Parts: sequence; structure tokens; C-alpha cells
Amino acid sequence: MGWLSRNDWTNSDKLFASMLNSLANDDRAWGGNVNGGGWTLSNVAITGIVGNSIATSPFYIVQSGDSRAYLTFNSSAPLTGNRWSIVKDDAAESGSNAGSNLAIYRYSDTGVYLGTPFSINRATGNVAITQNLGVGTSAPTTRLHLSQSASASLGPVIMLENPANQYGDAVAIRFFDQFARAELRMSLQANGSDLIYYSGSAGSTEVFRATGAGLFGINMSVPNHILHVGGVAPLGTAINSAMDMLRLQVDVSGVGQDDNIRIRSLRSAAGSSWSESEWRIQRSVQASMMGYIAFSNQDVAFGCASTEVMRVTANSRVGIGTNAPPALLTVSGSGQTSANFDPNGDLRGVIMLDDVGAAYGSGGAILFSAGSTGWRIAAIKAFVTSGGGNTQGDLTFSTRRLTTDATLTEAMRITGVGGFVGINKGPAYPLDVNGQINATGFLLNGAPHLATLATEPDDLPAAGGINLWLDEAGNRIAVRFRKLDGSLKTGYISIE
Repeated sequence: MGWLSRNDWTNSDKLFASMLNSLANDDRAWGGNVNGGGWTLSNVAITGIVGNSIATSPFYIVQSGDSRAYLTFNSSAPLTGNRWSIVKDDAAESGSNAGSNLAIYRYSDTGVYLGTPFSINRATGNVAITQNLGVGTSAPTTRLHLSQSASASLGPVIMLENPANQYGDAVAIRFFDQFARAELRMSLQANGSDLIYYSGSAGSTEVFRATGAGLFGINMSVPNHILHVGGVAPLGTAINSAMDMLRLQVDVSGVGQDDNIRIRSLRSAAGSSWSESEWRIQRSVQASMMGYIAFSNQDVAFGCASTEVMRVTANSRVGIGTNAPPALLTVSGSGQTSANFDPNGDLRGVIMLDDVGAAYGSGGAILFSAGSTGWRIAAIKAFVTSGGGNTQGDLTFSTRRLTTDATLTEAMRITGVGGFVGINKGPAYPLDVNGQINATGFLLNGAPHLATLATEPDDLPAAGGINLWLDEAGNRIAVRFRKLDGSLKTGYISIE
């Protein structure tokens, strides 16, 4: 147990203490004690000079060697009544201030040792707390439980401070396990205070930084944007090497079907430079890739799964079904091999212009324009000839006749019924023209013979054909006829 002493005791006091110490070390005094017995002082007032050194302390508990020395608080009889002890432990004093550390023991209702919730290392001054610590609460539920009502007069709940006021690491919170370390560190910078999160086996790899300027960096120690994300490793050089930089994920069904939007870097061709890589915004469900938008080598591409569907090139060309469009708009795909077009057949090489209306005159159209201001000068338009779901219609061609015209005027029509062609009119015949016809010849195909109508003297007709032209005198029509035997006959029709 040790012995009791005071510096200012008289000889008689010391004799009394000696008797108490003898009892303290006599196992018979208290029925035995693992600490060599014990003794009790009740209602004893101790006065004296209190200082930092043992020479001026008024009261001692001394235990020689490397044994423990106790100051125990009891609620009843010794041993079974033990509740708390302030202890000098039995760690050996091996030099450099090591050993003889201070601890507080706690005991059960029957005086059984329950643990050491608090200890101080004499050499380092480190304090160890093995149970929950409450500040502002008497019932802490975590290792450190801080409780404070919101009040400006009370200040912050917790404050970490480095009073040096110099640039560099100021204060930090570190998280350890036996394999790795994580650390949240506040660093003073020229532009303010940065909050930095580190991880790794030595806690030396920066993962996240929030700067005093309001910029956030992930794997980027010098963020230059509001959110600046860097890759954790270089992108692979093999084709289809990918790295997800950002993923937004939701469970859409509650049964583990993860629906994601990914922002990813992808190697579109083998290589190591930026020109062989692309950025994609892509949806995925579980492991299945869905539609995406890709930004690659100055182009923008659109695709489904891993198949590209459309591309807009750096020279403003659009390709559908091709990644190298030669024109402003190129549609590439397998089509139909018959001139009798099946509107419900293979349409992969087809452009379809759909007017959702079904009234008379509705139908898709192509409008042609020119000039920087978009002069709208001509159009090709489908024309429904009967509303109410009728699938028949015409194809019309319109032009602007005068610069002052507000609309384009129909110039030609191909009818759906009969396949008639009308120029400047709705056709009633296979070819119906409203106006003069200027031609170098006509081929008349009628039974029983083939006849040719030519308008120039040098156009010799075939067998059974005739030539008509105005002769040089200008007052008669010359007629040349080739008989079936090949001979030519020429005559004139006078003009009165």
C-alpha cells in the first residue's frame, strides 16, 4: 500500500503515521488486500504549502520500487466498498521520465476492478481516455460527445487553433486504423484557409480540397474551377480503356437495379494522346450501357450502348450512320433496291419528313434557301389529296415568282392517282402543260408505228417519222417524211 507522510508533521505525528503504515501493510488488519492492506482517514483536514515539487507538497502517498500506489475512495468497507482509485501504476522507471504513470481505476458495486477510463503518461504527458467523453452532457453516447445550445455568446461548439499565424498546415483531425490513415486538415494559404482531406497508408495522398476562394478540387491540389476533378490514374492506352470520373446513381425499383449517369473518359482508339480519347456522358443500368453523348477529337457523337448513331464533325458536317460525312448532311444505311418504294420496308437509308397533320394539303416538305439571311426560294412538298386518313397524295414543286411574293407558287405537280405530271396546272393527262413548249424534238410512240416529230432541218426522222420546221423564208412550214422503206419525202405548208 505504501506509507503516509507530511513534511510539517512533528515527531509524535510521525509516530502515529508509522503506526497507520504498519497497519496498512498488515494483511491481518483488513482481512488481506492485494495491495498489502489499507487504512482509512475520515474528516481529516490537511493544510500546508502547495507547490509544483514534492519538497513542498503537504501530503504524500509513497510506494517504493515499481509497485502501485493507491488513493482509494470507498463507500463502505474496504475492498468490497472500493469505488474509485487514483493510482501510480507499476510501470518501471527506466529513465527519461518513463514509468510511474497516473491512472484512475473504477470498481463495481462489489469492489471488483472494471477498468481504467483515464490515464496520464508521465514521460509524454499524453492523456488516454478509454470511455466516452462528454462535454456539455453527462450522458455521452460517442467517444467524444459535444453538446451546446446554439448561442453566439457561447461561441463555436469546437475550435481547433494554431496560434502561429503562419502559412502551412494549421490544425488537423486524423483518423487511423491498423492499415491506413485518413486526415482532415486545415491549411493556411495566401488566399485564405484551405480544408484538405488526405488518405493512404501514411495519410499523405490528397483526395479533396476546398479553398478559401470557394473552389473545390477532387484529386486536384490546385483547383481552378468551382468543381475541379482529376483522375486517380492515367487513362489506359488500349482501345476501350475507360475511367468513370463522376457517377450519379439511383435505385429505380427498390430491388437493386442501379440507374446511373456517368461522366467518363474513354479510349476510342489505341494510343496515348488526347486525340485517341473522348469524354462521354452515358446512362447505364446495372452493367448495361445505354445512350451516350461523346466529345472526341473536336467532334460530337451520339450513340446507343457501344454503337455510334450520329456525329457532328469539326467542319460542321452531320453524319447519320457514318462518322465521316462528306456533305453537310449525310445519311448512310442500307435501303431498298426497287423503284416501287415500300414505305413500311427497310428505311435505314431514308430521310422521312412527317407532317403530323392529316387535313387536305398537309404533308412533309423540304425548303430551299440561299443567302446569309436565308432567302426562301423553292420547296418540294407532299400534298395530301383527301383528309381523314387517306394515304394518297401528290408531290408538288414550288418557286418564288417575284421578290415581293409572300408565298411560293406551285410550278409542277406529280399526282398520286394516275401519276400525271402537270406544269403550271393540275394535270388531267399524263403530261399536262399550261403554256408554250420549246423542244428540239418529240418522240411519239403509238401503234402501229413509231413516229418522231423534229423541229430542226438537220434532224432526220426515223422510218415512219416526220420533221416539222419553219423554213428560212419564214412564211411556210417544211415537212419531211421518211417512208418505211427509208426514202425521204419533203413538202411545204404555206402560211397565208
